[in-house]
Amino acid sequence: MKKSILNKIILLGIVVAVLVFTSSSIVSAKDNLSTSNLKYQFNSDISKTIQDLDSLKKNSTILESTSIIAKITPDQAFETASKLAPKYATQAENIVVEYYQLTNTGFNAFTDSAKQKNNSLSKDGIMKVPCYIVTFKGITRIGEAPMGIQAPIFHNFNIVIDANTGEPLYGFSTI
Repeated sequence: MKKSILNKIILLGIVVAVLVFTSSSIVSAKDNLSTSNLKYQFNSDISKTIQDLDSLKKNSTILESTSIIAKITPDQAFETASKLAPKYATQAENIVVEYYQLTNTGFNAFTDSAKQKNNSLSKDGIMKVPCYIVTFKGITRIGEAPMGIQAPIFHNFNIVIDANTGEPLYGFSTI
């Protein structure tokens, strides 16, 4: 009888160990999805931007070419954006990383971390800040709308990353 109980305890221990190992392998594999298997296109030529400059301008955002050398790489911006929006990173049909000088006079809700790393954000907001815009194209994101009005369906999600600090500044969706 004692031997039977001992065998059951050992068997239960083996099953638990297998489950723990399998579970940690799945988590580890999920973590490795990060960006190693994802590719992106890079652009810093404003004449070839994928952004709708007129639409951005209507929303107080101006993109300009810049000769300022970024302190982080496009790969780092891509990695940051992909971690912030992993669902869109894996769902995207195409990913584009663009580098420009960005001004957005209509936005000033920055994280404490972003303001600490870039003091001008608290004082001036986004005024001619070198930024990466990481765009996840071909995604499906249902927007919000008042009851009775059909919500828009967005197909692009953009994350703006400060090119000097690596901090995400904000995100926006486009159709």
